[in-house]
Order: sequence, then C-alpha cells, then structure tokens
Amino acid sequence: MNYLFASTNFGTEKLLEKELLYLGAKNLSVQRGGVYYDANDKLLYQSLMWSRIASRIFLHITTFKIKNIHDLYKNTYN
Repeated sequence: MNYLFASTNFGTEKLLEKELLYLGAKNLSVQRGGVYYDANDKLLYQSLMWSRIASRIFLHITTFKIKNIHDLYKNTYN
C-alpha cells in the first residue's frame, strides 16, 4: 500500500477528493493544495492516467521532526 499526495490548485481540493473516491481511493485526507490518500499500485497508475484535477502525485516516503539542521541531514541520509 502506498501513501500518496495528489496536488491541485487551491480551491479544487474537494473536487479532487470526489474524483479520487470515484477512482477507488481510501482513507482520504483533504489538505490545502491537495489530498492525501492510500492506494495500491493499480490505483496509483489509475490516478496518474485518469485524474483530470490533480496536477502531480507524490509518493510519501517518510515523516520526521527536526529541531536543527543536523536532524534534517541525519534523517535524510538514514
């Protein structure tokens, strides 16, 4: 399962959410500028092929908190 972010123009997030639901996306989270969602590989490719509203689709790799620049470098290279 992939955790993805589909970016879109501001103000069209709800339309993108409806489009992704129609394609079969699960666990959607509407944010300013896009929508986070879970997708298997098939849905990932369907999103890339058929979404008319998403401008880009990003694969979420990891999340971490930083307190200084050294934390950023440490977490990026690990």
